[in-house]
Amino acid sequence: MLLLSGVSVWWSNIVSTYVQGKGWPREISKPHNPSCTVVSQYNPAGTRTNPKPYGTKARILGQQQSHMANRTIFTRVYSKSSAAQLIAAKGPKGTLSHGELLAEFQKHAYKSNQEATALVSVSDRIIDTVKRALDKHYTNGESPEDIWIAFIETPTKTPPGVHAANGLAKESGFPRPNLFCHEYIFEWAIPEEYVLHTVSLQILMDRGLDWEKYSTQNRPLSTKDLRHQIANELQHTSSVCSSWDVGIVLASFARLFGARAPLSWIAYQLFYDCVWTEMDPEQQVVRLKFANENIEIVDFEFFCDLDDGVDTALNDWWLADTSFFLRHKAFEDWRVAMLCDTNNFCESWHDVDVGDTVGKILWDEALKATIEAEAVMMGL
Repeated sequence: MLLLSGVSVWWSNIVSTYVQGKGWPREISKPHNPSCTVVSQYNPAGTRTNPKPYGTKARILGQQQSHMANRTIFTRVYSKSSAAQLIAAKGPKGTLSHGELLAEFQKHAYKSNQEATALVSVSDRIIDTVKRALDKHYTNGESPEDIWIAFIETPTKTPPGVHAANGLAKESGFPRPNLFCHEYIFEWAIPEEYVLHTVSLQILMDRGLDWEKYSTQNRPLSTKDLRHQIANELQHTSSVCSSWDVGIVLASFARLFGARAPLSWIAYQLFYDCVWTEMDPEQQVVRLKFANENIEIVDFEFFCDLDDGVDTALNDWWLADTSFFLRHKAFEDWRVAMLCDTNNFCESWHDVDVGDTVGKILWDEALKATIEAEAVMMGL
């Protein structure tokens, strides 16, 4: 197992699983590198599916980047101990003036501040949020069952009531506003209709996320160092195998969040969080910078193969697989039947008092919890 000093256990397990074939039942021989084998429990045929036609490689890469650009997704971690979960600790009191917004941000920006604010912060990266979730558990001692990651999608980058934190930091005179370049601020609350999916850290850990030893000399890696470690592993996978295998690794990380999560966004965002990229359409190349500071130049086929790997692992081996489709259909049939049976029960048995407000809330919450538990079990 490839395990560099200080690299997180979960990431090394993902990489070594797919690159070295540890513990998986089948192999996929890569024709351009016979020494590299990739395996997967999700590929019953035991062979790599035929690569999708490239067409115009610049167009395909552009489509991938357009897919990322057309969706504005943020992430947030919160727990029972958080001053604000999805609603600001101060509670909604109306639209903030610009002066009030800056005053609230100046309080919000300092971690040592104990005063409630009217702001809720999110990140446009996945790496930051996952690290914060694990810090809450391994550093702060919070239960993983009480730590949640939310995916939030907005119709535009900054709709009304949402602000780029680095702009507020500049206006507030912070000496290093770029520290806030991946943070965005919601006034008062994150609207419920913006929340795509939430998943607990416990569920992620049950599915294979293990970051217990993501430290060096008993100290947690900084986000910067963690990004470098992941970039180093991705570069190793690319050089030993191919960018198709990089796509498989990225997709395996995304799959931990469940089928209801924005899977493609997670996979590609992890790559762009950790690897610097610059496209040169005229030269038909892309410049990459991994953990070392050297720039590597690749052609568009690198990203076409990466895209094919992500699509293969997420769709061919999972979401479009017959067994998953049948299990999902059975789940939906069961869910609808549960809801219908519950409604019929409430309408038929008038002597059962579920009509009072408290009883109705408890009844609905118990039903939702039962359905959610089944959804999680099948990987949703």
